[in-house]
Amino acid sequence: MEEIKVDGLQIPDPLYSLAEKLSSEWGTYLRKIKENWAIAEVDNWESALPPCVKAIMDGVKAGKNVPHSARFMLASFLLSIGLSVEEVLEIFRAAPDFKEQIARYQVEHIAGLRGSRKKYSPYKCDNMKTLALCVAECNVKHPLQYYWKSLRHRTATKRDKV
Repeated sequence: MEEIKVDGLQIPDPLYSLAEKLSSEWGTYLRKIKENWAIAEVDNWESALPPCVKAIMDGVKAGKNVPHSARFMLASFLLSIGLSVEEVLEIFRAAPDFKEQIARYQVEHIAGLRGSRKKYSPYKCDNMKTLALCVAECNVKHPLQYYWKSLRHRTATKRDKV
């Protein structure tokens, strides 16, 4: 690194090569993680949902008119765990005020496919409590943390039974 000198805005070749190598290795690592936790590989993924997300989803599926903040949370959470836009829309079809064009735009926007192209993350637990969407004390700081812990536990339990 001591030999590398930065001239203006041009990235030195050795630094560029190092960044490319790290990027490639990181991409490989992320693909392996995604393959291990792919939603298609998980039996009954809904049982791993945190209570708050389960409650919102149950409300939507029951045809209840859930608040915007709950809809945002549900869509961003489901997209974050690997559901497609179509799968998320299918869940929202049961909402009493469902309009395909509006719902599609909103879900695609949350997914980062429209508008600002920013993929939105689900609310953390503190925000869920502030919005009165928290329904249980789960001892986590983020609903995704609950979900991944639940999946890890279920996977470990499955391996132990084999």
